[in-house]
Amino acid sequence: MDWVCGPNEAMLRAWFTATLALSESLPDARRYAAARGDELLASAVLSPPSQKPGVSRQLRWLLATGRACGWRCVQRTLRYLRATEPLKPSGHWTLEFIGVASQARGQGLARVLLERIERSVPGAPLFLTTADPRNVPMYRHLGFIERHALELDGLSITAMTRAPRDAEEPDTRRP
Repeated sequence: MDWVCGPNEAMLRAWFTATLALSESLPDARRYAAARGDELLASAVLSPPSQKPGVSRQLRWLLATGRACGWRCVQRTLRYLRATEPLKPSGHWTLEFIGVASQARGQGLARVLLERIERSVPGAPLFLTTADPRNVPMYRHLGFIERHALELDGLSITAMTRAPRDAEEPDTRRP
């Protein structure tokens, strides 16, 4: 996220809040959370296939993000989306975000959220992109397969898919 918003925590929170509101505007969008008491430990956002927010929602996101984070952040987000949208296979749900709080990492919470996602959209293939190379091994461990890699202004982006658990997906990675 530093590439999009820089290291400013307040800007990151504003971007994330605006982006969550945008994804919530999609019919059938899903949010997931794992908590201990009042402490949020992990969360995920899943968007349905072939749905895009309406123009008024997109404008709200643009204005809120521009005001709180600056136009550089808006421009970088839009460039990232333009570069990665063509990589999304038809019919795939998009895992927009999955995150685990630093104090809860290594406890299997990403897997727990992914299992909840699978139960809520049974038989649905999943798609994600990550711009953090450290995430790729974790997603591999969760059953995702790398499909595309691209560079965008020094940012390394990996697009990955995961077939439904009951379907076998061929491994197309090169040895």
